[in-house]
Amino acid sequence: MKRILKPPSTFPVKSPMASLVILAAVCGILISTLHAVTRSTIAGNQQIFAAKQLKEVLGDPTQDIVKLTDELYYTMSENGLSGFIFQHTTHEGYNGTIKSWIAVDLHQVIRGVRVFEHHETPGIGDKIEINVSSWIKHFNRKSLNTSSWSLTKHGGTFDHFTGATITSRAMVKAVESGLTRAQDEAVEWTKMAENNSD
Repeated sequence: MKRILKPPSTFPVKSPMASLVILAAVCGILISTLHAVTRSTIAGNQQIFAAKQLKEVLGDPTQDIVKLTDELYYTMSENGLSGFIFQHTTHEGYNGTIKSWIAVDLHQVIRGVRVFEHHETPGIGDKIEINVSSWIKHFNRKSLNTSSWSLTKHGGTFDHFTGATITSRAMVKAVESGLTRAQDEAVEWTKMAENNSD
């Protein structure tokens, strides 16, 4: 007896394509939903981390930090106004935006710098974070008058970290421009702080 072989069943080309389109649509909806659900949690965690870095940038728990705006605070010692903490952003990082807090005294000398948001490469560019490296402390006690604001390999004051010259250079330029901003706005910021304390 001969066996009769039937040709394999074939599906129209549209069926697999339709299945793929439906699968892609379902995946897209799931990813969008997940993003919408976690967006507020992520934003909340970023705000908590930024607040923590704000407190750490001053390095002096005896001083009060008083909010003027979301991006500007002033500091008070027992003797009165002692300085400012402000948010400064650069878009020149290796992977884009780097946001940091810069604390200065009334003479625009840096009291501290803390990065609170960035997208730099983990293990290389993330050395701008205080919990990864102490590199960021090199800015402490620097001012526009006391430092050459470039990397040592370009004749400046600041070391770079291996593999992350772009990140290092971006931070040096950002802190320098932040100090320039603090110098330019010192009078206005002082008026704001004095008006706020009345």
